[in-house]
Amino acid sequence: MSRHHDAQLVVDALNQAMLRVKPTTTMLFHSDQGSIYGSKLFTECVQKHGLVQSMSRRGNCWDNAPTDRWFRSFKYEWMLENYPSFESSVSDVKEYIMYYNYARPHQYLDGFTPII
Repeated sequence: MSRHHDAQLVVDALNQAMLRVKPTTTMLFHSDQGSIYGSKLFTECVQKHGLVQSMSRRGNCWDNAPTDRWFRSFKYEWMLENYPSFESSVSDVKEYIMYYNYARPHQYLDGFTPII
């Protein structure tokens, strides 16, 4: 998370993600067509990691449905309307990610969590 929504934010996020996964020769990075994902800074980062960049099609909401579903769950199940500080919002988001992945039962997984 960052106080600014810019290309550096997604570059930092991708770099952190790539530290946690074992790269394959066919890894794909999928996003919407936001300007930060088309920026030179970000596309160079994608290339540096050897990823194939995929952007959703214009007007096709199904391309990003899994991510949109996650944000819906976060907003309605967890997020406070106002956080007293940026730091408290970062802490809360981290807590929800842990809850969502390790504790929250998922109907489409027959009541299991994404990470068992």
